[in-house]
Amino acid sequence: FKDTKEARYFQDAFFALVPSVPAWHWSVAKTVDRDGYITAASGFRLHGEQTIDRRWSKAKREWVERMTRTAKELIAAEPQHLGMLYTATATLAFEREYAELAAFLRLLVHDEIFGEPTIECVEEFTACLTEVMQRPHPLMPLWPEASAVMGSDTHLRVGVESKMSTSSW
Repeated sequence: FKDTKEARYFQDAFFALVPSVPAWHWSVAKTVDRDGYITAASGFRLHGEQTIDRRWSKAKREWVERMTRTAKELIAAEPQHLGMLYTATATLAFEREYAELAAFLRLLVHDEIFGEPTIECVEEFTACLTEVMQRPHPLMPLWPEASAVMGSDTHLRVGVESKMSTSSW
């Protein structure tokens, strides 16, 4: 975005279309404020503190709550954690189902899988890994508004992009 004002415009439009997202943001902030952590779909606890700032508003004559930077980091942490879980789970499924091709796996970096297949099997490697990566993930159910738009999918399905190079990674 060219500036914060433009980013806010698009965020507000998204939140208007999917009101459960800002409600989920506040749920995360209030859960961490109360318990000190949230529990991700994997069962991992993501810890934090001071997620809600409460200040008296003279103009409104009431206490006003706003999310802190820590709350926003925790809101981002759960999807990032689930992205890692998605990648790791797909990698394990790939290894189970395509053991010979999985021998070419080298490295997981955030949301990327790096492999070094031979030239002879690069197409098969890419096709099989892509198929496994794009399966719906059982630990990631879609929220109701997304399910309505996605049709029959009830769980997150991620599109992937493959990049190949013979000279560098």
